[in-house]
Amino acid sequence: MRELSEIRSLLDELELQPASQVESQDLDFKEWDTRIVDKAVRSVVQVAICMANGGGTVVLGVEDKAIGRAKAILGVPPEVDVNRLKKAVYDCTDPKLTPVFQELAVPEGTGRIIVMQVYQGLPSYTDTSGQGTIRIGKECKPLTGTLRRKIMVETGEARYGDWIEKLLYNGIGAALPIVTGGKHFYYANYHLGAAMKTYSRNMFTCCSGTYFQNITEYQNLVYFRDNGGLYVNLYLPSEVEWKAGAAMIKIVQTTDYPEAQTSSLKFSMDKPQPFDLKLRVPSWSQGMRIDVNGAAQSIAAKSGMWATITRTWQTGDKVDITIPLYFRRAPIDRQHLHRVALVRGPVVYAQEVVHKALSVIPESDEELDKLMKPLDKDPALFLIGNEEPVQQRDAFMPYYRYPEVTNYRMYHDSEMRRTLW
Repeated sequence: MRELSEIRSLLDELELQPASQVESQDLDFKEWDTRIVDKAVRSVVQVAICMANGGGTVVLGVEDKAIGRAKAILGVPPEVDVNRLKKAVYDCTDPKLTPVFQELAVPEGTGRIIVMQVYQGLPSYTDTSGQGTIRIGKECKPLTGTLRRKIMVETGEARYGDWIEKLLYNGIGAALPIVTGGKHFYYANYHLGAAMKTYSRNMFTCCSGTYFQNITEYQNLVYFRDNGGLYVNLYLPSEVEWKAGAAMIKIVQTTDYPEAQTSSLKFSMDKPQPFDLKLRVPSWSQGMRIDVNGAAQSIAAKSGMWATITRTWQTGDKVDITIPLYFRRAPIDRQHLHRVALVRGPVVYAQEVVHKALSVIPESDEELDKLMKPLDKDPALFLIGNEEPVQQRDAFMPYYRYPEVTNYRMYHDSEMRRTLW
C-alpha cells in the first residue's frame, strides 16, 4: 500500500509527466466522472475488484494523461461521501471487499482527492454477476480461465488454481443440470434457516449457453504444459497425452477426491523421458504428501505453490498424492465473522434441514474438525458431535450433492440460532 506522504510526492511529479508514467502494478490513477455519479461509483467498484486480485492503491480524481498538476488533478466533488463508496464496493463484490478510503486535500480542482487502499485477498474477487479483472502491469485484464492458467505458470503461484477448483465443486459442479427445453438453473439462495436450488422460470436465457461453455473449458484447466514439463492443476479422474521429443507420454489419473484425500498418477511412454511434474498445492492445505513408486518424496509442498518432482520418468511409474482434508470455517465476510459456512478441502458442506435451531459451530477450525464425525454408510457425510442426532436427517453433505427443491442450511450464525426458515 502507498502511504499518503508518497502519494503527495507523486502528485508533484505530475508537473512534468502524466500520471500514467508513474502508475505501476500496485498503483492506479482514475479520473472521477462528474457527469454521471452512478457510473463513477461503478468505476470505483470495478477498479477495487481489479486491485483486490493483487492488492494496491487507487487515487481517485486524477486524469492520467494530462501533464501539469492543474490539468491532471481534477479532484472528487465534495458531495461524494466515502461511506457511500464503501457500501457500494461491499454490496457489489463477491467475496465482499472492504477497502480503506482516505481523503487528501489538494489546492487544485475540487480541493480533494480520494485514495482507496485495496488489500490483497485470496483470488478471485468478482462483482455479483461473476465478472472480474486482475491487475497485470498497468492494466486490468479480464479474469478468464486462460489468463489464470497463464498467471499460474508464469508466476509459479498455484493459488490462482484454487478459484478454478472452488467453482468446479461449488459453482458449475453444484448447479442443477440443464434439462429438456432449455430449462436451467439460475440461482440458489442461502437463507440462514433453510435454502434450496431451483430452476429458472425462463427458458433458453444466456445461462443455457454459458453452462456448456463453462463445462467444456474445464478440460483446458486440468493439466498445463510448458517446455519443462507438466502441471497438474485439478485432481479428478482424467487422462492426458502429449509428445515430448520423440516420446509419446500418457498419464492416467484415478481418484475419488475431493471426497477422498488421495489421487494417483500412472505413467506410460515409448521410452524414458526427463521432465518436471508440478503438482498444485492448494492454499488451504497442510501436510500434502507425495510418493513416487511407493517412496515418500522430500520436496517442498508449500501451500499455494507448485510441488515439483524432477526426474527421468518411465512406463510403470506411479505418483500417489495425499492432500489431508479437514473442516474449517468460512465467514461470509469480515464484518460477520460469526456467520460461517463449513468447508472441507475445496468443498462447501451444507446441512440437511430439520426443524431445530441452527447448529453451534465452534470458534476454531481445529475444534470444528475434531467434532465432525463421518457416517458409516457414507464417509463423505458428517454429523457434528456437539449435539444429539435427531431421527430426521441432519447430516452435513457436500453442496454439490443437493438436488432441486431440497432444503439445506449453508450458513450458521451463533447470534441467530433460532432462525428456522
